[in-house]
Amino acid sequence: MRTGARRAALLTFASLLALAASLLPLGLAAQQPATAPSSAQAVEALADPSRPAPAAVPYVHPLYRKVDQPAKMTGRPEATDFETKALLALSLRIEEDGRVSDGTAVEPPVRGLSAPLAGLLPRWKFDPAKKDGRAVRTWATYGLDLDLELDSAAFTAFNLLPVGPEEPLAAVPVESPGEQWMLRYPREVEPKDGSIVSIEDVDFLPAPKKVSWDWDSTRLRSRVTALVLVGPAGKVEKIVATGASFEPALLAWVRLMARTWKVSPALSGGQAVESWMTLDATLEYDLGKAKERAKRMFKKNLRGTPK
Repeated sequence: MRTGARRAALLTFASLLALAASLLPLGLAAQQPATAPSSAQAVEALADPSRPAPAAVPYVHPLYRKVDQPAKMTGRPEATDFETKALLALSLRIEEDGRVSDGTAVEPPVRGLSAPLAGLLPRWKFDPAKKDGRAVRTWATYGLDLDLELDSAAFTAFNLLPVGPEEPLAAVPVESPGEQWMLRYPREVEPKDGSIVSIEDVDFLPAPKKVSWDWDSTRLRSRVTALVLVGPAGKVEKIVATGASFEPALLAWVRLMARTWKVSPALSGGQAVESWMTLDATLEYDLGKAKERAKRMFKKNLRGTPK
């Protein structure tokens, strides 16, 4: 009797649980127990409205130096004559018959050297490039080694000022020694043209057949922008070109003239210290001589965007 009574009580309790479950709302009955968040799960932090936002860090030019007395140019610099040797590299589109149908100077030592090309190129003639035994169309790289003379020069504008704390960062173009600058250009011609074979893929380079270089003395104007490091002795120790591009011969000329510039160095704590300055100068001059010493062909494509 006692065992039967216990069994009846258990059956009654189970029936009550089933009834209670049937009376719950459908959604609530189907819910699963909530699981604790995993320790690997990121918990988003809420902003504390009572805490002030962190202060913005003000921009300061990385070359700015706070000093008691900034460096200062004393007197106006004199422009001197300049002689140098330089390579004028030309990218020429040479057709299968050896005609030059287009061309441009690439990173010329002086931009003014491009002036006579429009009249010269249509008269030039080459033996064409060859690949697999046949003449092909290509963008060839032709170089003229020139003796240059720049004279009768004068600075028509000259500003050499300390780098300020809020001065914007200037672009610094790549400066490569010798002819290594050519390595920054792609192997393939850009934009792509299926009718043109890269000069780096031809079997035989074009050969100059009827190519003459002429130059008449020309008055030119060039602008030079740069960062200038002035040492404690007031001497210019370094000049770094700034801007999208620069004229290599002009930069070399300015560096040579800078050896004679008179600058009062910056002072800090009673001691002369090095500091950076910005240069913005305009130079007018005669390019009186651009004499050809030699001509060369390069198996390096210069038709494209440099790295």
